Amino acid sequence: MKLLVQSSRSFQSHLAEISEILGQATDSPYQLINDNAALFEIEEDLSEDLKNQFHLKHIDFAILDHYKALNEFSLCVMDMDSTLISIECIDEIADMCGKKEDVALITKSAMMGEIDFSQSLIKRVSLLEGLGEEMLFKVIEERLKFNEGTQAWIEACRKNNVTTVLVSGGFDYFADYVKNKLGIDVAISNQLEIKDKKLTGKVLGRIVNDAVKAQTVREFQAKLNIDKSKTIVIGDGANDLKMLAEAQYSIAYHAKPIVQEKTQFKFNHSDFNGVLNLFKI
Repeated sequence: MKLLVQSSRSFQSHLAEISEILGQATDSPYQLINDNAALFEIEEDLSEDLKNQFHLKHIDFAILDHYKALNEFSLCVMDMDSTLISIECIDEIADMCGKKEDVALITKSAMMGEIDFSQSLIKRVSLLEGLGEEMLFKVIEERLKFNEGTQAWIEACRKNNVTTVLVSGGFDYFADYVKNKLGIDVAISNQLEIKDKKLTGKVLGRIVNDAVKAQTVREFQAKLNIDKSKTIVIGDGANDLKMLAEAQYSIAYHAKPIVQEKTQFKFNHSDFNGVLNLFKI
């Protein structure tokens, strides 16, 4: 097996502490991938104590049966809010009308899996009734930030013929912007109803919930004639769990605890360049 070790700091700057943590787990020389990541050979899984030590040192790790090339995969499906971008768009919209605290509490409960996502979305959007459409543009202009490394990840997928799909419980106004900026192939999200340039507090059509997200993965697998073994899914919230289960490479990106418990890989300290390091390019 291979152990991928990485963080936001230079690998060489904490090589000593990494070696100390690994102790007798490996005596093999490491293979440097780049300034932030390296591969070690290990004979067996790490103990929970060693895993916890890595976490306390703000070091991400991944245990791989094989270090696969990205071109061995055909599909990557990704969440948007708090995954590709650093914000929850609906919380920022709510801030524009002085209701961020109320909406953010509902968002947090939904992402933790404490309440039903569809009902939470209906409730949150209802609080936005009357807000001017121009405030959506203001959120993009002033608050929407891409997580570091997202552009490099999408470009790598494109170069390796991996179809990229953004599927979000957020809104098309933002999802389409993110799709176009990053060069993602397809974006699927919810549509806010807008009349006379004001939000009505309603969502149009089908709500993109956890079941729809999982269905989207399966539909694209069918279109590409592939299965889980050639699929990558990346998410952070409880409404991503069903779609994460549809991929061999399920990745929790700075995710809620319930998501980290049920995914193959998790990143708590690295940015999206850390996702890229999972694969030979």
